[in-house]
Amino acid sequence: MIMVAVGIASTAAVVAGFAGVVVAYGMSSDRPVIIRFRYDVGPTLKKNWMSVIGGSFASAFGGLTGAALFAAALGAIGTWICIAASAVLLHSVGRCLFLFSLLLDVIAAGDERDRSTERTVPVDQAVGVVKRMAG
Repeated sequence: MIMVAVGIASTAAVVAGFAGVVVAYGMSSDRPVIIRFRYDVGPTLKKNWMSVIGGSFASAFGGLTGAALFAAALGAIGTWICIAASAVLLHSVGRCLFLFSLLLDVIAAGDERDRSTERTVPVDQAVGVVKRMAG
């Protein structure tokens, strides 16, 4: 059971690291769509990402505490702490995936807007083409 508890702690550390990387690189973009997204939902987004990272750290602590309790022959308490740590970790993973999906949707919307802007011909250019064709 010690290995299971340490596995919970390790998985929680990976989730916290992944969430940190997504926040650092994904949200630090200077693309207009990301800047607007940060402006519109910044405080809410911060609370959500902090929940993911904080929950992961709490799960890691719970896993290590459970491992220590198993080593001290207090398996019943260790089991319940590991179950609670697993539940918090599952919540953090679910929230992280949801937020990551949301971020990808925002980036995709920005890409689509950029592509549609590239395909649009400015009016001045269109008028010039029409005049050349007529003349």
